[in-house]
Amino acid sequence: RLFVQKEQFDKAITAFENVLKMDGNFVEAQFELARTYFLKRQTDNALDELDKLISTHPDHEEALRLKVRISLSDKKPERALKSLQMLSQG
Repeated sequence: RLFVQKEQFDKAITAFENVLKMDGNFVEAQFELARTYFLKRQTDNALDELDKLISTHPDHEEALRLKVRISLSDKKPERALKSLQMLSQG
């Protein structure tokens, strides 16, 4: 997270990817990787990571909220609505 705070996004991405290579089920690392991609404005990569996370943890509120935020910024209201519906079910 320190790399993210210092806006050293490439280093943060590498660090989170390395953590996930050691433990692919580390939910916080997976979410932080997605969030870092979003902060770096790589929304496609962020959405890919969020989709992976949500597929195994459909009630992960932070992931769903970030997906809503990305969907709205990408002008994809249908995708945002689907994530909001998942949030309301959780």
